[in-house]
Amino acid sequence: MGISTGRSSDSGNEFKLYSGIDRFTVLGVNPDLTTLNSWGIMRKQEPQYFGKTEDGTPYARITFVVKSSTIPELVTEATFFVAKEPRYNKDKTKFKVIDQFGNDAWATKDDVKNHRVLYSEKGARLKITQDYRAAYRGEIELTNFIKNLLNIADSHRYVNNVWELVDGADKLTCRFDDPKKWFDGDISEIANALTYQINNEIQLLAGVSTNKKGYLNQEIFTGFTARAKDKQATKNFIKEVNSLKKNKVSYTFEPIAEWEVKTATPEEIEAAVKATSDNDDDELPFDE
Repeated sequence: MGISTGRSSDSGNEFKLYSGIDRFTVLGVNPDLTTLNSWGIMRKQEPQYFGKTEDGTPYARITFVVKSSTIPELVTEATFFVAKEPRYNKDKTKFKVIDQFGNDAWATKDDVKNHRVLYSEKGARLKITQDYRAAYRGEIELTNFIKNLLNIADSHRYVNNVWELVDGADKLTCRFDDPKKWFDGDISEIANALTYQINNEIQLLAGVSTNKKGYLNQEIFTGFTARAKDKQATKNFIKEVNSLKKNKVSYTFEPIAEWEVKTATPEEIEAAVKATSDNDDDELPFDE
């Protein structure tokens, strides 16, 4: 084990929706239909957590059922889509790698083959050890979720303009040993990690989306997550959401509260229609 101990709806708007930042606990991961229903997430069919894209790439939909610490009736899902392929940069000259502490960086195929020290464009050594490997697309965000949930401390500190390992770093590991098993339906490594700190909380950002049928859905942003007591969380949530090229979800960055329908301006309506038209063919679950 490489991890240190450390409601969506398809039936319309018949429930309250929430937007904002809150602390959540995790009830479980990839539950079956009976368990989902027992937690108040009502579905008619067994959820499908694994499959292949149109081009044949295997993927795993890792779904955590989370419960708000402020609003007990809010039980919903935080979903991470992991594809069995690297996460490349724009020109596909580099891809994301992850070390034993969950730190990530961009590297070339040659870098990985030779386990080279990684540097920034300005020549500074990056915050990552040489014990890194290629990460699956979506794996880094999932790893950060687990690291924040378990409250695993940072492996490095910045001293005299250099990243160095802290004392006791060997007890701060956070990397999955065998993620390729996820694509065959074996998520036992993730489920085991949830047992290490059962009562821990994690900060998440909730929002509301509208599907093609006009139904409103509760959403949890998984591009960034934060530790329960992270005082910089709000600033980082704003930064990450604003960096998205496409965003179909309405978020607020205040403490979580019931979502209110607001009358859109003509300009907002026109922009929403254009965004929907532009994205009609964009169905893959991994697109950022």
